[in-house]
Parts: sequence; C-alpha cells; structure tokens
Amino acid sequence: MITRIEAYNYRCFENLAIDLSRFHVLAGANGSGKSTLLDIPVLLGELLTARQIVDAFLDPSPTTGRPPRALSLMELTHRGRGGAFGFAIEARLPDEVADLIAESTRDPRFPAPTHLRYELHLAPVDSGLGLEIVGEYLVLFHEDTPVRPIPGQQAFGDPDEVRDTGRGKSRRVQPVWLEHWRPVIARTRGPVVRFTPEAGRQGQQLKLRSQHSNLALDTVPFDDTQFPAALWFRSMLWDGTALYAPEWSALRQAAPPAGREPKLDTQGRNIPWLALQLKREDPALYDAWVDLVQLALPQVEAVEVTEREEDRHAYFRVTYSGGYKVTSSGLSDGTLRVLALTLVPYLPRTPALLVTEEPENGIYPQAIEVVMQSLRTVRGSQVLVATQSPLVLAQVSLADVLATRMDPATGAVTVVRGDQHPRMADWHADLDELDLGTLFATGVFE
Repeated sequence: MITRIEAYNYRCFENLAIDLSRFHVLAGANGSGKSTLLDIPVLLGELLTARQIVDAFLDPSPTTGRPPRALSLMELTHRGRGGAFGFAIEARLPDEVADLIAESTRDPRFPAPTHLRYELHLAPVDSGLGLEIVGEYLVLFHEDTPVRPIPGQQAFGDPDEVRDTGRGKSRRVQPVWLEHWRPVIARTRGPVVRFTPEAGRQGQQLKLRSQHSNLALDTVPFDDTQFPAALWFRSMLWDGTALYAPEWSALRQAAPPAGREPKLDTQGRNIPWLALQLKREDPALYDAWVDLVQLALPQVEAVEVTEREEDRHAYFRVTYSGGYKVTSSGLSDGTLRVLALTLVPYLPRTPALLVTEEPENGIYPQAIEVVMQSLRTVRGSQVLVATQSPLVLAQVSLADVLATRMDPATGAVTVVRGDQHPRMADWHADLDELDLGTLFATGVFE
C-alpha cells in the first residue's frame, strides 16, 4: 500500500508531501490538482515501459488512452519555470515480503524494514527538448525511523560522492541515510546503477549499466530471493495500479472474449465477462452483487449476462419492474456506471491501487451512497477517489478526505487531510450535526 506521495516542481505542485491510508476521497475545485496527484503512481508505472522518458509525458497514455500529459516539457514544471522536477513514493511492504527480508537479515544495525521509499529526479537536456534521470533511489526503512528530504532537494545525495582530503587523495563520503536506511537502488547522472541485495548481509553490491532513458527500477535483477521488495514495487506500479475510468460508449457494446482469467480493464470494456465469471465461480456472491445493484436502482428486478453463441461476445441484460428487459446497448449512462463501479468489490482479483474520478457523474443521488460503500470495501486494494460532489463527501469520514486547494498568489497546490485541516478546528463540536458534504458546499475546505 502506498503510504506517502511527494512531488517537487511538478505542474501545480511546488512542494507536495501527503501521507495516505487505504481509502481517500480527494475533494477540491476544478484545477486544484486532484487529477495530477492521482496520476503520479500511474505515470511512474508508464515510465517503466516507456521507450524514452519523454514518451510518458508527450504521448497519449498507453494504459488509459488519455491525451498526452503535456504538449511541451516546459509545461511539466511548476508555473513553467523549468529546471528539474521529481517524485517520491513510500509504500508499506506486504507481510510476506517483509518477513522474507527479516528472516534473511543478519545485520543488527538495521531493524527489519517495514516500508520502502522510491525517488526519481528528472532534469531537462538538449536545450529543454529531452529529459534525463539525475537521481533514482530505492531504500528500505522501518516505520519508526523515517527520513524526510529537504523540500525540493534529493533526500539521499550521491552514493558515490568523494571528497578531496587535501593530501592528493580522496575518500568516499558515507551519506547519513546509510545509518538508518537499507539502500537497494542508487543512481545519479550516468548509466551506472548500484544495486544492493535486500536479503542477507548488506555490503554485496552489483554495479550495472542502464540506459539514460530507462528507469533503474525496470532493470532490477529478477531474483526474488535477493530483491523481493524492489520486484514487488515494480510489479505494483506496472501491473497493479489502475486508473479506472469506464468508457460508457464501449460498455454499450458487446464485450469480446476476455481470456480464461480476465482482470479489470481500466476502461471497463470487459465488465460483462467479469460479471459472468463471478456468476460461474460464485453464484451466491453474484446474487449479493445483484442485491446491491437493486439497492442502488430499486426498479431493477434482475441482472443477467448473455454470451452470444455466434461470436462469443458478452453483454448485460437488465430486467426492470414489469418484466421489461434492456440490453447493454440500451442502458443509461447512470445504470452502466452503477454496474461498473459496484461490481469491483466482488471481483476475486483487484488492482493493488485503484484510482477513479468523479464516480457520481450521471448517478441518481440516492445511489451514490451505494457506490461509495462499494468503493470503500474493495478487498485487498487501496482506493483513491476524486470528486467535486458534496453528495460523495457526505458518505465519508473526515479522516478519509484529502482537501486540495490552489494558492491564487503562487499557483501552488496544497493537499491537507481532512482531520488535519486548520479550518476544521472550529467545526469539531458540530460535526455530528453537519455532514462533510454540507461543509464542502459552504467552502470550508477551500
């Protein structure tokens, strides 16, 4: 699970640092950075597979189909001022990964790690026409000994820095972070990357070469006995992060065959197949999902999935009160949205990180509560939701809210947890009488 996201000099974020838990709702006005924040894990995943670094920014997204993130590299920096920019993500290690490292570690200087931190620093080259990696680090640490960077600067420094002793000799400088954190990946400008195995004794190192345009994280040696945390994190970014944005026009079409074990498509194109698989493997759970749909849409009597014999395509068939049946092609946007969003918690396999924006669009207000309950209860997933709707905020607790706000003087966006928002100090006594939706509508979070 991602526990912290940082961004420096990137778009609307001058210095962003926000701690995360398993479920959050980002709330703020248009242009307040909600989409940019939610996109950071998705972006890092796409950087892993990009042919060139700039492709992840200037080409359409290969995972979501969205337009390019920018038309020029200058647009990527805060207020277009240029220079380097960067990101950091911290994540809690899965129990099986943490246990593997703990069992194989014999160095008493280092407590068994519970988290990892990954940093990526990029800078313009070729007169601003390209980007290069000027710093990339992955370290393991225990949650009791976190180390935070000075805003806008690298946290770890050059792992191979040397200092002149004044006697014609030089010696290596040991960065302070080595005292508490276990380095795994260390890279500065240039192709040389230093990999340090996570398991066993610290000290054994591999120095490998990586192309300037490729992340070192993508070249971690594929040995899950030596690099279990790095390989898990790479997999989570590359294959376990989903910006779930169902394409309603595609949902009206019959879904083509999706394979033996379909996983959630980010555009929702295989939702009928996922529902059909659920019905075949766990009919009782499928019936529970239909009951939830009926709670959101009381006029629905039944939800069925039909597989066409001639081409093996699948589509929904919804029966309404009075016996009238409507197939996927005739369902409303709101009904399709309810089907696509409420099915997710019933799936046997869900992304490690599920991101979705404005789930309230097109949904009848009474059904929004059901949709939000569904998103909150996705098993085994961290869920981040962006919204502008007071109706959505009325369904969540104060600690779940991440309030985004742009400073009109500087153009910088700040993100504050709802329970840490300075304006909420005067409202605590009355929270039992006012829901968060009402507070949001009155501008308290701005």
